[in-house]
Amino acid sequence: MAEKYRAARTGDWFQDRPKLENTFLEDHALQSMLRRLLPSDVAGATFSDLQRFGGRCAGELADAARECELQQPELEQYNGWGERVDNV
Repeated sequence: MAEKYRAARTGDWFQDRPKLENTFLEDHALQSMLRRLLPSDVAGATFSDLQRFGGRCAGELADAARECELQQPELEQYNGWGERVDNV
């Protein structure tokens, strides 16, 4: 069966990465649980804060997380003379 796909070729098509929307508004299970567990006066303030945070998670924080994954830290334990330096 592996022979069947051996001649597969790649073309010019690339899939764009998914665009996140507000992560809190898309999580219906979390909203339902909070409505059930929180008193109504607390839920109002909490929902507005979580909506703002969900927007940040899908926007600036997602971009920052992606940058962190692309530029991971490297540990240099020894220099060229074999001395321990432990630089990050």
